[in-house]
Amino acid sequence: MALKAIVDAEAFEALSEDFQAEYKKQADGSYLLDVSEAGGLKLENVSGLRSALESERENFRNAKKLADSFGDMSPAEVKALVKKAKQLEGNVSETEKFKQALSEREAQIVAKHEKELNAERDKNGMFESQLEKHLIESKAVAAINEHGGNVKLLLPHVRSSMKMVRNDDGDFVAQVVNESGVPRITEKSGSQDAMGISELVASMKTTDDFSRAFAGSGNKGTGSLSDDNDSNSNQSGPKTRISRSDQEAINANFEAIASGDVIVVD
Repeated sequence: MALKAIVDAEAFEALSEDFQAEYKKQADGSYLLDVSEAGGLKLENVSGLRSALESERENFRNAKKLADSFGDMSPAEVKALVKKAKQLEGNVSETEKFKQALSEREAQIVAKHEKELNAERDKNGMFESQLEKHLIESKAVAAINEHGGNVKLLLPHVRSSMKMVRNDDGDFVAQVVNESGVPRITEKSGSQDAMGISELVASMKTTDDFSRAFAGSGNKGTGSLSDDNDSNSNQSGPKTRISRSDQEAINANFEAIASGDVIVVD
């Protein structure tokens, strides 16, 4: 019977004691035939060497693939390329820092712009408020004077029934509104136009609450109002008079008109 060069533990146990004596146990638990060297030949377990050789061959194949990917480049050129790649990685890092700094700068600019924009809105709101006060009061004073009313008494009530709006041309105009802020429609028969300020004041002239505030209402006496020629008035000296048709003068003097220092005449 020919003896195998190496057997496992199970095959070893199946051998007779005489054959078992011909084997040496290996570190991995297998049994190697104990053969003396002759003529330069000897029996060795080369499975580990074979595994190592296969591993080195695989490493060689991978190295060859990597070398082939660089084409005709020399090792020195490859090293220079790797060095350059590392430098580029550093540059990318600096680029990211720049992008972050730029983003923070943009955020600061946006915040500053928003702050300035809000300040400008507040300023525009203040200007519009002043414009509304001037526009409404000037129109109200003109309408009150048109109907011979007492500006000081009637102005607050007329002003509360008006607001400033933009018309279709983009111009600011004074508009008559109700208590809910809805534009009022004229009471003229057959018309759907907006009520004018003059019509508003004229309608107040016919009410019990405001009729006494108009000259020539016939309600003289205690607690009643009188025109500038009334002997019971507290006027002292002549008043400044401006023409009712001089709208610019009325606009410029509406506070004096309201206080009675200036009189509007036809």
